[in-house]
Amino acid sequence: MTNSSKICTRSILNNFASTDICVLGGMGPRASIDFTDKIVSLFENSYGDQSHPDILLYSKASFPSRVDSFLKNSDIFGEQLSHAIEQLNNLNPKVISIPCNGAHYWIYKLRLHDKYRNLVLI
Repeated sequence: MTNSSKICTRSILNNFASTDICVLGGMGPRASIDFTDKIVSLFENSYGDQSHPDILLYSKASFPSRVDSFLKNSDIFGEQLSHAIEQLNNLNPKVISIPCNGAHYWIYKLRLHDKYRNLVLI
């Protein structure tokens, strides 16, 4: 990543300093899109766009295979998951949601649910 793209990324992320919900997806990219769509649908009959929660969707499709990590008893997926959660947690969201059933194994194995009390597993 070039220096200018790092500055641009930092600038974009600074705008999410008061994010209500961070969705960590990409582990089945369509699942995270579907989940985010359901959140938006909950607020459609509210008082305009401004009444919707601020949502940041981080779709990290480059995560290693959850299945391979499990079968090989490797924590590579869990380590990358932990790092991604830490990055999102630095934005101080009210909730970090992970719409991936397979991620639950590493959340509990690495006790991430104790470290990040704002995790919501879907």
